Amino acid sequence: MSPLLQNYSDQDQFQFSIVIPLGDRLTDLEKCIASICQQQHQGQTEILLLDDASQTFNLQDLELIFEQYSVYLNPEKYTIHYIRHPQCLGEYANLNWGLKCANSPWIYFVCDDNLLLENTLLWFEEIIEKQPSLDLISGAFYTINKTDEILEKSEFLANSGLVDQGFLNRFLAENPLQSIATIYHKRLFKKIGYFNLDLGKLADWEFYRRVTKIRGLNWYYLPQYIGAYRQEPMLKSPLATINVSDKAVWQVLKLSQKYFSPVEQRISRKSRYWQCFGAVDGYFIAGQIDQAISICLGLVDFSGLGDRLWLEVLNQYDFKYKQQIYELMLILTKQVAEAS
Repeated sequence: MSPLLQNYSDQDQFQFSIVIPLGDRLTDLEKCIASICQQQHQGQTEILLLDDASQTFNLQDLELIFEQYSVYLNPEKYTIHYIRHPQCLGEYANLNWGLKCANSPWIYFVCDDNLLLENTLLWFEEIIEKQPSLDLISGAFYTINKTDEILEKSEFLANSGLVDQGFLNRFLAENPLQSIATIYHKRLFKKIGYFNLDLGKLADWEFYRRVTKIRGLNWYYLPQYIGAYRQEPMLKSPLATINVSDKAVWQVLKLSQKYFSPVEQRISRKSRYWQCFGAVDGYFIAGQIDQAISICLGLVDFSGLGDRLWLEVLNQYDFKYKQQIYELMLILTKQVAEAS
């Protein structure tokens, strides 16, 4: 292994650990590393490369990428640790592994195709110096495509400073953040545990929901764009993200019964029904009936309709195909009941 990339060691401590999970691609890693090299902060930083049993590249490929930026990766400031797991763990198991290996109090998850902005770590550093008791810091982010074109700018979720209950309530309905938008203090995971591996892409949302219930939580929000999240190419549809009726969604809501009040649970479920029916309405408008049926069937299968909140939501909001959605829900509910 070259002097630039080092075998993992826990002998040294740093201010920041930038945890970069590596899958079976290096397509955009060079851009990611370039964005790290432009950082203006002063603190010592660990770059922790987590190779999740990749099959399409080797260590030499990584070394070639990092050698291009060796002049910017001052060893007095940056230490690059490479560790490879012999078997594929999966996205969030890999992140949990990285959390345990990180040699810093502050941990920043950066996907290998994400980008930091020039002052990202400097802003974090300045905030931490003034408020060392913080648990996490979040900011705004860009969504970019494969050519780095900005597709969307996330909204500013709060004023600068410690967040209020209004900010925390946003996580009742959905996750308004991407991983590039938050840096975590390691003690946070000791308080409430790690990412739940049964929830797939929604593990981060469920984690944030647990975070919102911590007593004495110190969550700082910075209304600045601090990074760029690269969106995978996808077809445009009423469902821009994970299927709103996916089983994992309802698993997240069920898990929150342990720490959310009945009122909070009600808000969460109503919001999810509203998103589902909005998507179904969009599919009816587009004439994509199979997709509409699929979402409604997911609701019937996974949500547990006994609370009748779905009917309340359907009556409350002005969907164009409200009657058709109602009739479809009744038909599917009857079919599922007869089949069970």
